Amino acid sequence: MFRPSISPSLFPVWFCSWYDRLGYVDLDLFLLAVAGLIPVLTTVYLTGRLQRRLSGSVYRKLVLVFLLIMGLGLMMRAAL
Repeated sequence: MFRPSISPSLFPVWFCSWYDRLGYVDLDLFLLAVAGLIPVLTTVYLTGRLQRRLSGSVYRKLVLVFLLIMGLGLMMRAAL
């Protein structure tokens, strides 16, 4: 069973702190990256709870439908 992980979500913060030491990023951008973690971690938590409540096949179908809707939205936006 797939378990969501937060480690990919922490890479931008790590890179921002590293780039800050090199002088590429200021404090405002670093705080924006940290603030962006809140919706990401909330989504990971909620999808983990949803996955435990649904069967594997229903969860996979739900994810595929969601990705299809997002892809169609991007295609429609690109066409305008």
